[in-house]
Amino acid sequence: MSTPFLTDEQLQPICDHYKISLEEGRRRHEVTCAQDDNPDDPICIGCAKRPAELQEFIDLADGGDPLQACLENEGTLNHDNGHFLCNACYISNGMPSRAGGWVTP
Repeated sequence: MSTPFLTDEQLQPICDHYKISLEEGRRRHEVTCAQDDNPDDPICIGCAKRPAELQEFIDLADGGDPLQACLENEGTLNHDNGHFLCNACYISNGMPSRAGGWVTP
């Protein structure tokens, strides 16, 4: 597992943005660090949920594999590191876009 690298001082503005406690921010940060930029283990870097935990991918999979639904359909997915923003986090972050499409860093 990767060691979390953000201090509480650095995490606090992120927690304020998502309207979560510092404790929840630490938990999310630990989960996303543990993902270790693995492109085969996609994770929303806003809420720290994986496709099987997100209703949008469960619905999209229609009884199939939410992971596969994410890999094939998620427009914000960075295929190099497995980072994406779920719909709620994408909206919360101002629906970032750019010519040619936007993927999560």
